[in-house]
Amino acid sequence: MSYNVDPIGTIQSSERSITVAQGGSGLLGRVKSRLRADGWKLAVDRGPEVTQGQIGEQTYLERGSTFKTRYRLDHSVDSGELAVNGDMVYRYNFSVVDNLLGEEVLTMHGRGLGETIAERLIVAMRNITR
Repeated sequence: MSYNVDPIGTIQSSERSITVAQGGSGLLGRVKSRLRADGWKLAVDRGPEVTQGQIGEQTYLERGSTFKTRYRLDHSVDSGELAVNGDMVYRYNFSVVDNLLGEEVLTMHGRGLGETIAERLIVAMRNITR
């Protein structure tokens, strides 16, 4: 099993809100449950699409998504075989992104047991919280 963590930045302890994908089964469900238990406020929606800029002789407009949370959790997960203890073994890749700064603050990837992955992700996030 492998649990590779790369702490890149910090999480602000006063702004523990995170956008996550919809759904509640499998590894994502475990991670969301652990986040809630650790005091995170979860959202599954992004904010509205916004167009901003200047109109004039040379009009310049930008369009992009907004977020209702300070952070977001991007992930990809492939489930594999059933472990001896009844847990699933997953290949996973998580990225925690600071929506305000547009920077990744933590990555974690590898292959492991669902419950262990969820716990190690929470511990890794705690370790970079200031």
